[in-house]
Amino acid sequence: MTDAQPMTVAELLAKIDQGWNDFNAYLLTLTPPQVTIPTDPAGWTALDHVIHIADWENSLIPFLDKESRLPVLGIDAATWAEGNYDKINGIMQQRSKNKSLAEAREYVMGIHQQLVDKLQTLSDEDLYRPYNYYQPESKHTSPIISLLQDDTYNHYEEHKAYIAIIVADRTPISKALLLASVQKGWNDLNTFLNGLTDEQKTVPTDAAGWTVKDHMMHMAVWEDGLTGKLDKQNRRVYMDIEEATWNSGDDPINAVIQQRYKDLPLAEVEQRRQSIHSKLLKQIDDLSEETLQSPFGAYDPNSPSERAVYEYIGSSTYYHYAEHLPWMAAIAES
Repeated sequence: MTDAQPMTVAELLAKIDQGWNDFNAYLLTLTPPQVTIPTDPAGWTALDHVIHIADWENSLIPFLDKESRLPVLGIDAATWAEGNYDKINGIMQQRSKNKSLAEAREYVMGIHQQLVDKLQTLSDEDLYRPYNYYQPESKHTSPIISLLQDDTYNHYEEHKAYIAIIVADRTPISKALLLASVQKGWNDLNTFLNGLTDEQKTVPTDAAGWTVKDHMMHMAVWEDGLTGKLDKQNRRVYMDIEEATWNSGDDPINAVIQQRYKDLPLAEVEQRRQSIHSKLLKQIDDLSEETLQSPFGAYDPNSPSERAVYEYIGSSTYYHYAEHLPWMAAIAES
């Protein structure tokens, strides 16, 4: 643990909030493939690092309740006693590495809020109680303020640097790996949809008035827009969205799409999304490995984008499916 920086609970929470916001602002600059595909020499993705931060934040909650951190971390007492944090972190990473983006997002955001809520119950005096006040079996006597700083905003900065190195490593993403990621996302999406009744897909709505069927068509329309882009067409024109709406951001665009297709029968929505997906898979398979790694501007001179072709594909397929799964689940359960 680093030397404690004297502060009040209010000051600690402010530092955590600023660090958390800065960290998430950085993550938002990354594309889904950057978050999930490239790895460091230890085999960690950027997503693994984000989950790692949440795991350690999660362990602070029982700690502050004077309970053991080990069950939350999934570490046995003997391993913990070794004090080998590379080993401990490796065990934790293996346990969580198969979390989807949607599962990871829900976990990370939920844990962070729980920790903030717990910290708000502390007094300024509590921050300077010794470690073994909360963990009597420990010999550590450092004030817990240092632990709280190290496992929150100091931790965000530490892993932001690690993630930046991973993202900067433009290791080529093979077509096989990309297609496997798309297929896994598609399978997960269909497994979920196949578990719903037609009524669950078409009747309940969310606060914006969307049904599960609307979400299904929404994903299909954006995937179809990708097929147009891969044919080197203007995506906005291909999707028939007015320029002013296109320039207004995702929410207005998505509202237009929902209104345009909301009355389509479920069977037609299903037929369209299957047909669009089949077309996209053929397009991906026809691309060379070199093209997948190229900036889109090199693939299509009409596009100024420097994002790699494979990044566009990931954003409009498996990342998009994972993003919508929890929203559809909430509608179906309502």
